Amino acid sequence: MIEWIKEQGMPLEELIIKKRQERKENFEKNKHLNFKKQKSMHNIFNILLKISRKFSPYKLENITKEDFKLSNKPHIFLIPHVGRYDIECGLESIKEHAIIFWGDAEETYKGFDSLAANMNGRICLDLYDTREKELIESIEEDTKTLNLLTALPNTTKKNQEIEKYKNKIFNNENLLNSIRESIKEDKKIAVSETIHALKNGNNLYLYPEGAWNIFHYQAIMKLFKGAVYFAKEANADIIPLGMAKYKDRYVVNIGKPIEIDKDADEIEETNKIRNIMATLNWEIYENEGLGSREELGNYEERLVEYIDDIMKDSIESYDIDFINKTRFRDKDQFDFGYGPDAYLERYYKVKKKIKKWNKIIIPLKFTLNKKSIKIC
Repeated sequence: MIEWIKEQGMPLEELIIKKRQERKENFEKNKHLNFKKQKSMHNIFNILLKISRKFSPYKLENITKEDFKLSNKPHIFLIPHVGRYDIECGLESIKEHAIIFWGDAEETYKGFDSLAANMNGRICLDLYDTREKELIESIEEDTKTLNLLTALPNTTKKNQEIEKYKNKIFNNENLLNSIRESIKEDKKIAVSETIHALKNGNNLYLYPEGAWNIFHYQAIMKLFKGAVYFAKEANADIIPLGMAKYKDRYVVNIGKPIEIDKDADEIEETNKIRNIMATLNWEIYENEGLGSREELGNYEERLVEYIDDIMKDSIESYDIDFINKTRFRDKDQFDFGYGPDAYLERYYKVKKKIKKWNKIIIPLKFTLNKKSIKIC
């Protein structure tokens, strides 16, 4: 607890690096994560989840029709990533204790979120480092300057400047490579710790989409294949969930356990699981009522409303660009004008158009209101 209090006063970037270093040191010492305490406190944690929901802005509804009998094997719960409170809703719905596989914990290392996450148990890993973007931009800018200097006539000052920029670029490239190597190593540690935890009888709570699904034309985004890999390595069953967000109401639909064969093709199995999760989501949509075209209204307005409703509860660093960066991206698949990238491009265009209209309409409404007051 004393260490946690100290960490609350640390700059976030410094704390993220510290946590990554701790994971590396513990792994090198063969000190595996232990979740016995969290497992023993699960019932208390679940009660606290229910109590906190009473005082929170979100509501939870579980429409699961069948009560599936679970095996004695470890379970990997796969949950659609739909918004700010999907962690709480998912954990409360599955009822069993499950360790959260948590990428880019960042702000959740601080405050109440960190206490709650640690009480449940999680395996953290860094997928990105905020310094990467700054270093890349600096290297690109300095390279442009270096090229301009090279074209100038030879002088002592010019050669000194060239040497200065060369050293700066060299140092930044080394730091960038070091950061990337550290991130790569952190991922390997997380994978190893996850398999170790599963083999020791723990369950896993995982978001296979990698990021919030802000694309309302996809019931489930493309999935990372990590869950199938974990299931094969640790002889675990996969339990898929459907989840949909309706304003501040989260609806859950739990599917039946899936047994993964040791020799199963990971990509094929992952695609099958995506279809199952999509079916679970469609059951939620049908239960809610799909609505007519007239009821759904204007597509562009609905697109903006859908994304803005999800993003309104987000922390500052978890923005649309970050979501687009951390979701599964198929390197061999192109958008052809209708995929996620094109969808986001359209969203930004519509937002810009709405902002432009608001600049005209809001002052006009204000003027008309003033005139109506004077008339009265």
